[in-house]
Amino acid sequence: MKSIFFGIIVLCFFSTTNTFAQDVALGKVEKNVKTQLNSVLIAYYEIKDALVLTDAKATQTKATNYLASLEKVEQSKLTAIQHTFWKEQKANLLKVATQIQQSSDVEVQRQHFETLSDGMWTVMKTFAANKGVIYKQYCPMAFNDKGASWLSDRSDIRNPYFGNVMLKCGYVAEEF
Repeated sequence: MKSIFFGIIVLCFFSTTNTFAQDVALGKVEKNVKTQLNSVLIAYYEIKDALVLTDAKATQTKATNYLASLEKVEQSKLTAIQHTFWKEQKANLLKVATQIQQSSDVEVQRQHFETLSDGMWTVMKTFAANKGVIYKQYCPMAFNDKGASWLSDRSDIRNPYFGNVMLKCGYVAEEF
């Protein structure tokens, strides 16, 4: 019993180190897959930037590019546990990105973007595939003060939920 308790404490302590948690949970992720997942992240940033501009048509186009980037992730290069995790995450990401792509209403796109942002954060934290710092940013006023997060490759705030109406509303909540 003591050894199980000690093992849990050690795991909790080291799980704060992303590399260790990733290796324990999913095993080492192949370099090519990390590069492909980083491309998915870049495509996500492009959707965010189109929403910052309040450009529904550009957002649809960027969502199409995002969907294509998801399909380029080589699932065959994943271990069984990685594949199971990715399959579930990819299905969720595909669903919400398709909803963004199919909507011509920027407010609807923004609602789906919140879900996409949460999913991308989960994937990037789990696979640690980002090549640069990810800034998880938060706007407490989004969606009638419910609040919402998004990811950015820059620390300066460019709010995709309000665009030019309240471009700088928000703050960096976390870095990864």
